[in-house]
Amino acid sequence: MRLELHHLRVLGTIAEHRSLTKAAVALGISQPALSTKLRRIEDSLGSPVFARGPHGVALTAYGEFVLARVRGALSNVDDLISGVAAEPCRPARLSLGVIEGPLMVGLLGVLEDLIEGCVVSLHSEYSTRLLLDLVASGRLDIALLADYPGYELRPGPDVEVWPVVSEPGFAGLPASHRLAAQEEVTLADLSGEAWIVPPSDGTGWPEHMLDACRAAGFTPGITHSVVDNRLQHSLISSGRAVAIVQATTPCTETVAVRPLRGDPCWMRYQLAWRRDGPLHGLGDRIIAGLREAYARASAAPQYAAWRHRRGYRFA
Repeated sequence: MRLELHHLRVLGTIAEHRSLTKAAVALGISQPALSTKLRRIEDSLGSPVFARGPHGVALTAYGEFVLARVRGALSNVDDLISGVAAEPCRPARLSLGVIEGPLMVGLLGVLEDLIEGCVVSLHSEYSTRLLLDLVASGRLDIALLADYPGYELRPGPDVEVWPVVSEPGFAGLPASHRLAAQEEVTLADLSGEAWIVPPSDGTGWPEHMLDACRAAGFTPGITHSVVDNRLQHSLISSGRAVAIVQATTPCTETVAVRPLRGDPCWMRYQLAWRRDGPLHGLGDRIIAGLREAYARASAAPQYAAWRHRRGYRFA
């Protein structure tokens, strides 16, 4: 069977209701017909999406993977079917797109404080390129993005981009690793390790990191392709891999975060919004508030020690 759009809506409806009976009512079909349809969909995918139980259905691990992509696909299709981009939001209501990191909640608070009574809806994506495109199309009012040396953002003429702060990339190691006791780690010393290397975010990661590794004389042996920070932490914690992580990442009993000697990897947080959008003219105030939020979120001891040694000021 070839999967079609209505099959994705079936999966989304079942996941929403966690019950075949309730999902069947929502879809306007009988419960046996829905069960048959679901079996065919799962046969097509090659693995169960839901685990059946006496109290309904629950997503399997594979189902979590599938539904994350189903929801994204349905959202994109719904946007296209609407035929037009969303109308610009009034300043009392803003749509905010973010990448995962220490500034997500901080930016939310800055916008709420800056515009009294503002209701901010949060939209998280891994792809910074997608967030930039959503701003350009008017579907987001503002987005928190990242770019990297040699891979600077080049927005269209209708979008303005404001730099917030630049941050080094650190090595994330198992706490039991032979290099974890060192104050700093040389990138070349990690050449023989199993690496976590995520897919491209569309604006230069992991391309910038791979450039740095090649400059250090090696190409990482990519063992895991992971975008979820919790899974990345688990892989490092279990001793199965190393990765380049954000400098603000806290050390734990099982994960050591160490600066890289020579600081070969960098990322720069940026804010983007449309020139004709509701935030035009507020850039200086938003950036000032966000840098204060970043300072509060950057208390990780290894990052503070690195800043002291380098005499680094957020810029």
